[in-house]
Amino acid sequence: MADEVKVTATRIYPVGAGSPVFLTVTVGDDQAGTTVITWDGAVGDPDPDITHKPFGKPGDNLRNKLLVCLTTVKDVNALTNHTSVRYLLEGGTAPVPYPFQADVNENGGYASYLVTFVLT
Repeated sequence: MADEVKVTATRIYPVGAGSPVFLTVTVGDDQAGTTVITWDGAVGDPDPDITHKPFGKPGDNLRNKLLVCLTTVKDVNALTNHTSVRYLLEGGTAPVPYPFQADVNENGGYASYLVTFVLT
């Protein structure tokens, strides 16, 4: 099995008062990927399609909450070893895209993106 490339980051996302937050995860470069989300201490199931997924409910105070995303990307594109993941958070003070990228070491390799979003 190929060595896994790891990307780790922490980002701040300003939330609105009493508004839920929505997450979209996009794996780019014609690669395959799945994301596991940890929200409020609960670990979710792996999901290959996260589109406008809500966190919190109207009226909830989301400040100081953590939204942790672990996205694993497998290099299935024979034309490149480049991988990328774009996280889009909406519902706060403004929509903010968070792009990340990494090159795997060989065809069929994996890239692991562990991104913690601190809601403020």
